[in-house]
Amino acid sequence: MNQLTNSPITTIRVSGILIEEGKLLLLKHHKAGRSYWVLPGGHLEFGETLPACIEREMREETGLETSCERFLYFSESIDPSGRRHIINFFALLKRLGGEASLCETDGIIEELAFHELSDPDRLSFYPNIKETLIADWRLGFPEIGVSYIKTPWV
Repeated sequence: MNQLTNSPITTIRVSGILIEEGKLLLLKHHKAGRSYWVLPGGHLEFGETLPACIEREMREETGLETSCERFLYFSESIDPSGRRHIINFFALLKRLGGEASLCETDGIIEELAFHELSDPDRLSFYPNIKETLIADWRLGFPEIGVSYIKTPWV
């Protein structure tokens, strides 16, 4: 809820898909007493473009310089209480430089790791776009436009 108006909040979030040698970069978050994996990324700032947002977030969270190659997916998650609506954009990234290291010190991100895409049963992250991501990765990310993926609130 917006603390000033007590009205529902809509948030735009941009996530980066960085795959190297068949491994996907993920960050482990710890919030509200639970830990889970997410793609690197964050909230869009006013006046910022989607590509600039994900490139900034990658620098801030992982120390990596990346370029936004193209957007692959978008999804939305709506809080069942009706208080929050998150719109997610997912960008395929290319590393330009830097070494992957945990750079955030906000106490939420606790680990950075590359995870094997070839072992989907052991790969779990939110929002859950795993099936579509792995299928498209196996096809070499064909240029078919941006796809909508339904992702429930978790």
